Amino acid sequence: MGMRILMTGAGGFLGRHLLPRLLAEGHAVTTAGRGAAPAGVVAHLRLDAAAPQAAWRAALAGQDALLHLAAIAHRRGTPAAEMLAVNRDWPLALGRAAAACGVGRMLFVGSVGVHGPGGAAPVTEASAFAPQTAYAEAKLAAERALRGALAGGPCALLVLRPPLVAGPGAPGNLARLRRLAATPWPLPFGALANRRSLLSVEGFGTAVAAALRRWQPGAYVLADAGPVSTAQIVAALREGMGRPARLFGLPPALLRRLAGAQLAGDLVVDAAAFARDFGWRAEASPLEALRRLGAEG
Repeated sequence: MGMRILMTGAGGFLGRHLLPRLLAEGHAVTTAGRGAAPAGVVAHLRLDAAAPQAAWRAALAGQDALLHLAAIAHRRGTPAAEMLAVNRDWPLALGRAAAACGVGRMLFVGSVGVHGPGGAAPVTEASAFAPQTAYAEAKLAAERALRGALAGGPCALLVLRPPLVAGPGAPGNLARLRRLAATPWPLPFGALANRRSLLSVEGFGTAVAAALRRWQPGAYVLADAGPVSTAQIVAALREGMGRPARLFGLPPALLRRLAGAQLAGDLVVDAAAFARDFGWRAEASPLEALRRLGAEG
């Protein structure tokens, strides 16, 4: 049976891809945000991080689940206070409002970045916390605050920690790589055999659907099954554009110094725990999602 869901961030990258899946599966979705009302929703409420607690309680009354996707992630120069207000304080206020209204489930989209930039060892739920950015620090602070506020109450918290998510409209580092791939220049990633886990928008959607079917509290990392190299990412983007890969090789050590860990380093995510606990099957690879990102006009 479909659930009554309040969803934030429906106008963002993840939300635009997730909402049609939720509607197709029969969920009655109410969205909340500053943008235009999406098609097919029960209602759209013009609420954001600045909305008073009473407004959020009114919005959450009668809902079965809260899906909180909204965040500040890729806006350069965001003041630290604003980053914390939106990425930590807002979800905490939402969680408290949901618990007060008897909402049974809250899904919070975190970040695998709470475990640091990666390295040789696969990242799992047991990996140490080592956030390296203000965004990751705020996401970790939000997780901790939510767990403390919701512990023992009626609202069961589920945190999903994805890496970069690939698909049409992807922001951040994938958008920057797409802009590089769109140039006519040869690019120096050909000799780079690093391994990076991504999550396709399809993988994110099936993970949320699986969570709604078999809910349990906890925090889980997510990723598609097959890690890819930066060379494969750029080649897939250019393939989507109808272009040859045009890659040449610089020594990987030099490239890591020039491009940094986020482009040239390793980050392998082991999502076996989520697959086991929720009956989820990871997508085989993010390459098709990257091709579709490349094919955007």
